[in-house]
Amino acid sequence: MHSSEDVISKIIDIDSRAEGLKNKAKEDIEVIKSDLAKKKEQELKALEKRIADKNKQINDAAENMRNSEVEKIREEFFKITDSIKNTPEDKIEKAVNIILTRIKGISE
Repeated sequence: MHSSEDVISKIIDIDSRAEGLKNKAKEDIEVIKSDLAKKKEQELKALEKRIADKNKQINDAAENMRNSEVEKIREEFFKITDSIKNTPEDKIEKAVNIILTRIKGISE
């Protein structure tokens, strides 16, 4: 049989090991929490970067489309102004007179 001192010593030893395991488990939990927080932060940064990249792509595409449309309108404007420049003055005068006559007719 074991003496009461041996039994108490074993109980203290078991208690000490249990306390050690409890402390190790707490440390492991803290490490896991820290790792999860780091991973969450990394994923958030990656997501923010993807959003920023996508936003830049959309803005660049919109600017390219806008520039393209502006260029088309410019070309059309220059075609019209060139045709007006090349139109004889008497034709322009006749067109203006027709418009003025219509305006006078409407106002009367």
